[in-house]
Amino acid sequence: VYIPGTICNISCSYCYVSECQEQDKRQAVFKYSLPQMINAFDPERIGGIANIGVVGGGETLLPKEVVPFVKGLLKFGHVVTVVTNNTLENRIDELLDQPKELLERLIVKCSMHWTELKKRNYMDIYFSNIKKVLAAGASAYPFLVICDEYMPYLDEICDKCVKELGYPPFCTPCVVSDSPELFFYNDKTLTSPECTKEFVEMIDSKFHSVLFRETVKMLDYDVHKNFCEAGRFDTAFIVEICNGSIEKCHNVPMKGNFIEDDIKDIGFEPVGCTCGLTSCALQYNFFGYGLPHDSNTATYADMIYRKGWLNEKVYNMLNVRLIDENNKTSDEEKEKFYMRQIRKGTIQLVQTRGYLTRACLAMLKSADMSRPRELLNGKKTVIYGMGSLGKALYKKLKEAGIDIVCAIDRNAAKLRDGFLDVRDLDNIPEDIDTVIVTVSHGCADIEEDLRKRTGRNDLSFCYIADLFN
Repeated sequence: VYIPGTICNISCSYCYVSECQEQDKRQAVFKYSLPQMINAFDPERIGGIANIGVVGGGETLLPKEVVPFVKGLLKFGHVVTVVTNNTLENRIDELLDQPKELLERLIVKCSMHWTELKKRNYMDIYFSNIKKVLAAGASAYPFLVICDEYMPYLDEICDKCVKELGYPPFCTPCVVSDSPELFFYNDKTLTSPECTKEFVEMIDSKFHSVLFRETVKMLDYDVHKNFCEAGRFDTAFIVEICNGSIEKCHNVPMKGNFIEDDIKDIGFEPVGCTCGLTSCALQYNFFGYGLPHDSNTATYADMIYRKGWLNEKVYNMLNVRLIDENNKTSDEEKEKFYMRQIRKGTIQLVQTRGYLTRACLAMLKSADMSRPRELLNGKKTVIYGMGSLGKALYKKLKEAGIDIVCAIDRNAAKLRDGFLDVRDLDNIPEDIDTVIVTVSHGCADIEEDLRKRTGRNDLSFCYIADLFN
């Protein structure tokens, strides 16, 4: 759950808010009343208990609405993580003013902004508040982003945390970009300091942080070549509580209003490979639940566990995989999802063509031909693209008694082998009705080009997903 506003009581050099957004300072404004915001998460409405993270564009606990909102979520039985710089004593006291059976499901993630704590004389307040949270029966842990500014203080940070809390803090590398746009879209994930083998080994030896090791591993995970289940109603998604808007994950919007709309009417679907970030490395609460396929990391609970910081009840609730072999999106459903995104122009799947082809070929083997017969009956149909998928489709249609006028391919001269008339783009029949497209990229350009070449604005196009869905 994302809390609006960008006001903060400290100022950090590496702040991800300033990396991702305009650096103006805005007060939190909420469209809905507190009861409306809280009741949107009623377990009867959303289908059960959830692990809900509450994080702000500025300091999360500054808006007066946040603490009663969190309390309302806890009363519903949810596990709630609040991300805070942990320096607002009055807000922490207010947060802890509730029954212990509710506090047992509260986690306070305490971002450790080391130089700001020193400069503003907040160090004692920071550690005192963590101890206060733990003593009340809730869970809490210090969390450090290892940026260039903190490099001279690493031993000092570890020693202080061990002295005050028994362990070094959890940590992650500092992901950086040259502009807000590149934070979302870039060819490579950048960190500063760079995560060289020597740097990673040094940090691991000091902090012993499973979270750090797993985030470093995810720096090399290609979010645009792998399928992610985030965005499904039964996995995870993001709610902008100020206005009810929803995102599958960061920077991947979803239609619907979480607060106003009937849950059944919201179009929940997975991110797939349409990730809105350059890297998944900082989304450990997503990959720790197994949402990106083949991420193979520790569970979220194991990444944030140290004895005495995370109570056993919460650990057991969070130590799960939301996605496994029994409920992950099937290859057939992935193929349909990809084809829908291609038609929308959301993605260009050059990098996943191999996967798509394999998925489509597998689907064709057992495909029900009643829908293709219905769609193509009486139509003069051509197939565009005569690679392995085009040939397999032609064979399947022929076996089902569906006539194909010819095939179209840019490499027609190399593909003519007598079993089907294969034509190049300059020799397309003018009286065709339907084009079945078997390629996995540039579909909008193909449609425009063929309509121009045939002079037929009414030319119909369909894709594998259309034929068998």
